[in-house]
Amino acid sequence: MLKSPVHMARIKLLAHMFPKAQFLVCHRHPYETFQSAANMADKYYWSCFLQKPTCREEIEEFIFRQGEILHDAYEKDVKSIAPSRVMEVPFKELDKNPLET
Repeated sequence: MLKSPVHMARIKLLAHMFPKAQFLVCHRHPYETFQSAANMADKYYWSCFLQKPTCREEIEEFIFRQGEILHDAYEKDVKSIAPSRVMEVPFKELDKNPLET
């Protein structure tokens, strides 16, 4: 079970590495996804920069661009996986009724 959104850009690789794997892709509203990414950036990114950004807008632009890259990779690569191996669900549904979902 992999929770991090960056793994959606690795779905083709993961499907190759684990040929019997099933994929449950949870999606959230884009605003919630951005807020979560911005929160992680505030708490974690500052210790990872080789060179500190000069303004907050640089970090926000990075978050938006990363989201586009991840989404584009997922949309392209999920087509190469049998639909029976992939299920997409809203996070709110999973959070509200995990067993039923």
